[in-house]
Amino acid sequence: MKKLIYSFSFFFLLIFSSLWAQDSSIEARKLLNQYEAALRSKSLDKIAQCFHPECRILPEGSLPVDGHAGVKGVFEELQTLDFEENFTIKEAIPMGDMVYIHTWNEGISENPATRERSKFSYKGQMILKKDSTASWKI
Repeated sequence: MKKLIYSFSFFFLLIFSSLWAQDSSIEARKLLNQYEAALRSKSLDKIAQCFHPECRILPEGSLPVDGHAGVKGVFEELQTLDFEENFTIKEAIPMGDMVYIHTWNEGISENPATRERSKFSYKGQMILKKDSTASWKI
């Protein structure tokens, strides 16, 4: 009887965890759709709105930056490029009040002045956390 109870408990825990991960992935996809649109718009305010007010980002080849002002500083150079990036969620792992997202990112950038185009693709990681309005943010 104990084995049966443990088996059911494990089964329900597994189902609950699976549903929570699925919900997290859906919410993450909504946020990444918003983020992709913000990047295409080149609006620093829209990009910053995708990030948690207390965020810390680690730009490649640079020191970490904090908050919305830091985000705007990092993404300022996008205003001079024609740029598109698409995110594919590979994994969403709930971690208490946060969700770890593993992504595959692909895109194209073009310098309008030189017409130089470059394609890129890379693995990405993000941690999502709800803000004071209960909205998921990077």
